[in-house]
Amino acid sequence: LHIADGMRSVIAEDDSDYCPTFLPNGASTVSAVTGVVTGFADANLYLTTMPESFAEPYPTASAPQFQKLGYTTNFWYAGPATWERIGAFTQAQGFEHFYSRGDYGDVPGSVWGCEDEVLYEKILDGLEAAGDAPSYNVILNASNHSPYDVDVDEKGFDREQVRAALPAEAQGDEHLLTELGHYWYADRELAKFVRAAKAKYPDSLFVIVGDHGDRYNIDKTPTTYERYGIPFVITGQGVHKGTLLADSAGSQIDIV
Repeated sequence: LHIADGMRSVIAEDDSDYCPTFLPNGASTVSAVTGVVTGFADANLYLTTMPESFAEPYPTASAPQFQKLGYTTNFWYAGPATWERIGAFTQAQGFEHFYSRGDYGDVPGSVWGCEDEVLYEKILDGLEAAGDAPSYNVILNASNHSPYDVDVDEKGFDREQVRAALPAEAQGDEHLLTELGHYWYADRELAKFVRAAKAKYPDSLFVIVGDHGDRYNIDKTPTTYERYGIPFVITGQGVHKGTLLADSAGSQIDIV
C-alpha cells in the first residue's frame, strides 16, 4: 500500500534493527504508558488512578534510573495533561519535565492531540533550548487515531494510488482510505523526525514501538499475530543489523 515507506526506509538503514516479535503491555495506550514509565506488566489495574503511584516512583520506574545516569528526563505528549492523569502520573514517577498540548500554543490537531508534525517540531525546539545536556525522552503521538480529521490529502496523501492497491471490494470505502492516510501521515512524520533528530544529535538512540494492536484491522478475520503484534525498531549510534538476536521477543516492559 506504500503507507509505511518512511519507517521501512529507516529500518533498512545500516544503523537500525527491527524485532517483528513484539507484543503490547495491554489493550490500550495507557497500558503502554504505564509499562514504559513504571516497568510493570499490565494486571488490569489503572496505575494512573492508584494513590501509591503518586506517593513516590516505583523501584522499577524508568525515569529515576536514567536520572541517576546523568540524563534529564522529559515526557512529551501530543494531547492534554489531564488524559488519564498522564501529566501528574509521569511526574510522580520521576520525570522532571512533562510537556503536553497546553504547552504548544494554538496548534492544529484533534480532541486527542496536536498533529504529529507539530509535536516533533516542538520537541526539537525544546531540546535545542535545553542545550547539550543528555536527555531521556518518552514521546507519545496521537495523529493515527480517530476521529481521523487530519487533512491527509492536503498533506500529500496519494489516495488514488492506495485505492488502486486495495482489494476491489474495499476500493470504494472512503473512510478506510482516510484511516490509511493517517497511518501514512504518522509514518512519514515519524521518519522525518528521526532523520532530523539524528542530524542534530548523531549520538542519539531511538526506540520506536507501537502502543497496542487490535483496534484496526483491514482483514476482518486477522490471525492472532496480525491482531496483537506491534512494531519494535531501534536505530541510532551503536546499532547494527543483528543487534537484536534473530529469536528476540518482548514487550514494552522489556524496552528499558
